[in-house]
Amino acid sequence: MESNIPQRPRSLSIEGLDQEVKRLQLSVSSTTLLCSACSAVQWSSLANNQPFDHSGIMVMKVHATHDELRVSACPVCRALALIKPATLDGQVCSLKAFGSQPALAASSYTSPRPTSWKQCTVLGIVPEGSSYTTCRELGFFAVLGREPADFEFGPRRILPGSVDYSHIKSVISFCVEKHLECCFHHETTRVDGLRVIDCVTKNVVEAPEGSQYLALSYVWGDRGHAAAITGDSFSPVVEDSITVTMELGFRYLWVDRHCIGQDEADKHHMIAQMGRIYSNAFLTIIAAAGADAQYGLPGAGKRKRVEQLETTVDDCTLLQIFPVGPSSIKDTKWASRGWTYQEGYLSKRRLIFTDQQVIYLCNGLFAPESVVRPLRRDIFNVYLGNRPFWDLFPRASIFTGNAAYTPSHEPQSLLDHITEYTRRQLSYEVDSLDAFKGVLASYETDKRSPIRHLWGIPVQGESGPFFSLLWYHKSVATRRSGFPSWSWAGWAGGVSWLSRHWNRILNDHKCRITFSGEDNRQQPIWPSNLQSSASSPLNTAPRQLQITSPTVTLRIETFSLTQEQLATTTKIRFGSHSTSLQKRRADGHMAVFRISPHARVAALIFFDNEVKAGAHLTGLVFSLGNTHDHGHAILVLQENEHHYERTGLISIIHGTDSDLPMLYLDNEGQILDEVWIEGQDDWVERAEEMTIRLH
Repeated sequence: MESNIPQRPRSLSIEGLDQEVKRLQLSVSSTTLLCSACSAVQWSSLANNQPFDHSGIMVMKVHATHDELRVSACPVCRALALIKPATLDGQVCSLKAFGSQPALAASSYTSPRPTSWKQCTVLGIVPEGSSYTTCRELGFFAVLGREPADFEFGPRRILPGSVDYSHIKSVISFCVEKHLECCFHHETTRVDGLRVIDCVTKNVVEAPEGSQYLALSYVWGDRGHAAAITGDSFSPVVEDSITVTMELGFRYLWVDRHCIGQDEADKHHMIAQMGRIYSNAFLTIIAAAGADAQYGLPGAGKRKRVEQLETTVDDCTLLQIFPVGPSSIKDTKWASRGWTYQEGYLSKRRLIFTDQQVIYLCNGLFAPESVVRPLRRDIFNVYLGNRPFWDLFPRASIFTGNAAYTPSHEPQSLLDHITEYTRRQLSYEVDSLDAFKGVLASYETDKRSPIRHLWGIPVQGESGPFFSLLWYHKSVATRRSGFPSWSWAGWAGGVSWLSRHWNRILNDHKCRITFSGEDNRQQPIWPSNLQSSASSPLNTAPRQLQITSPTVTLRIETFSLTQEQLATTTKIRFGSHSTSLQKRRADGHMAVFRISPHARVAALIFFDNEVKAGAHLTGLVFSLGNTHDHGHAILVLQENEHHYERTGLISIIHGTDSDLPMLYLDNEGQILDEVWIEGQDDWVERAEEMTIRLH
């Protein structure tokens, strides 16, 4: 492979990337200068002999960096720069040839066997130790012979200025006919007061009874600019969505900016129904390209898409296949915004516009525009058809693949949603729960096992009382006003949860949690008469919890260990049982508290906000888990006049099962090499029980 002086990596805008592709195409047509490595490849042979093995056939090693490929005199090397990003620089990579069926199918577990499909050869850059699935995130080049062929698996040529609506319509028809279980799994309830854009008259009207409509999910961008767009003046993304709606044979389109009234009562009324709006939509148009409403939908309006690279070498055509993995969507502005999480989750069919292509994704399959695939049920079964997109569109992941395609509405799955949602950004902190209400409502209205919530904390009692306060931040977060400190919604920052076995804190017989009801009397969290959040505004929900539990006094300290100390362990004895713990310090403060008359523990604390060394805090102790997964959690609180507010969380597991920093100290603060503890719960038995008010 030819090598040149490396350039600094550069990032190209969409327009710049399009110009780069055109530069490559022009230079290929004007020269046949190949480097020695590319000259040695029998390109015609690759076009005529498809390698069906999933491991592929080695074409050549690729040692050059992205920038070396990009500025190479060899046209093939420059083409490979489009599928070998700078992130792979320094890794051992190979150019491999695969059959297009295993490379482009949703899963390798398809039937009938791959050799029965008409397919072509595709080339992909594969890092050492990886498989062809990596190439789905990078893209391929199809190797096409001189004679035209009708492939069942292969590339589709994309026009930069127009969308292939016939392809989209055929995929939608397939979904409507075949996906009766997964894309029509829920009962629909009419949205009260639903207004839509009539795409013929471009007026906002009451949705006609029984009419089908499409919904738009997009990023507003500068809300001040968006607010100036009124009446008949639509932003480019709305104009383009109107075009798409009519091209697909529909008349009505729902867009939040135009279909939700501006008075507070109407806003609250429609936000409470947001889940139904997207669930009931026949299809949701997702504007994943650009950073605001002015960008439009590439290919559907004035903005063109990135042009496919197509070049000729050795009587063969190399045709670019754009990435077919989820990264082309994950890395967008759209996927970083809080409101779009539930919009993507609750939709049953999604038409995703990127700068390169349109991707159709329902709860049973995904179909990128740049790929030809046979539309057959045995190729795109519901369980595997969209698996790569599960963490981005988790609606698809709630189906277990059984005959009933039953959604998994267990409390743990809702915790997973909260984790993903809190990693996203909001323009207005007051939207913290409103932007997630649709997801919460979908769990709350489940007839088999409804899960309610109190300020976003799931509450359920059918399979054992479930109410988890055991979320934590891996880095310091920012406090949101207007929300209780014990709710994840009261903080801006991604949250995680302790072990799934540790979230039923109401099972701890020492712990009692109540809230103040409408009559100001204390009521238990479960069973309780919590009102449905879908029918009551959050400002009527109780903000204060009353918790009775064992407590410990915590002192925040910082420790410095030598390399010799870090290389040793502490022997821990529980009666006749003993274990050992590797000495580890936290990169920051640790919480110190007493576990016996002669020993204290210094444990890692996951802070919600900044706390200075030397501070004294209060910890509520919860005994958690079972005989196989036993431990304790300490909810760290800071006193504020007549109540407490949450400030962090500690997880305690003694012995070799712990992977968190923990030290044992004597009464003088010296680190111990050996410690004796009467029992794992003795220190909790000795702890003082307190009743506190947590705001």
